[in-house]
Amino acid sequence: MYPLGFEDVDTDAVFCPQQVLVRNLTDAFLEAGGDLRFEALDVSLAGIDSERPTVRYRNPDGTTTTVTCDAVAGCDGFHGVSRASVPAGQLTLYSHEYKYSWLSIMAEVPTDSFGMAIHDRGLAARFPRGADASRLSLQCPPGNTPEQWPDERIWSELVGLC
Repeated sequence: MYPLGFEDVDTDAVFCPQQVLVRNLTDAFLEAGGDLRFEALDVSLAGIDSERPTVRYRNPDGTTTTVTCDAVAGCDGFHGVSRASVPAGQLTLYSHEYKYSWLSIMAEVPTDSFGMAIHDRGLAARFPRGADASRLSLQCPPGNTPEQWPDERIWSELVGLC
């Protein structure tokens, strides 16, 4: 399954923006009969080391739902409820430190198509996030802080790149 516009690319390497990957995986899961809940609030896990773990959450209307599972896939990120629910001594963390960092900015700018540029200071990219918003990403030296990237520097770096 290729992201829109990449169907005829003759390579094994394809850049796929995260929102396109999520959309493709969601579509495939739903087509296979899967059931997704996107507006779950106050999610908690119990018994994840048992044969029948449970997921409990509050619906937008205030009611509570409990789902008993065969397995739980905790795909909610480093700060999500899944990682915090893993029993002590059961979690193994792996990490890799790159020689660069990313600065990502959500900007209220008219959306244009996806854009990416590789230049002498690294990579810059623009990802549409709706009709009037884009996520802009700049490769920057490790250890840089947001304070080192005032608006003027960000826009100066982006002009002509994306």
